[in-house]
Amino acid sequence: MNNMNHLRLSQFTNSDEGSWSAVSDIGKIYNSKLFTQNEYMRVENLYINAIHNVLDVVGCGNFRISMYEDKRGYENVEARIFNIDDPYVKIRGGEYISNHLLYTLCRLCLRELMWLRLESDNGCYITFGYDFCVRMGIPENMEVLSVIPDGIFLNKMDDDPHE
Repeated sequence: MNNMNHLRLSQFTNSDEGSWSAVSDIGKIYNSKLFTQNEYMRVENLYINAIHNVLDVVGCGNFRISMYEDKRGYENVEARIFNIDDPYVKIRGGEYISNHLLYTLCRLCLRELMWLRLESDNGCYITFGYDFCVRMGIPENMEVLSVIPDGIFLNKMDDDPHE
């Protein structure tokens, strides 16, 4: 779909340095504080809420798996699987997914256990990048800044990272 806004959701501003950027950072010290699983979950939930809120405003739904890479077979997986419904769910490329499964897959991607590109029938997309960022494509005429929770930053990008 042409006429898309390409957005990047991140916990970072451009000036944030020395902050955690992955679930594997749990247990490390950042800014003289121990990074805990509780703090990780707090921020991951902000991302899930942001994705949910954006999709609710723009009316995107009916997502299918366009591309994926499953990393759940790698070592150190068990340390990353907590507070996820059905972390070993089976998926296939081209498969349409339920909204419930959408958020489970988002959690798996944020924890670097999977990489996905999800596309809706009306051209919206969700994909995941390094350093705990989510990229979304939504119709150009939609304004979503007001539904982004505090602690998540929204930046416009010039284009779809996978075009």
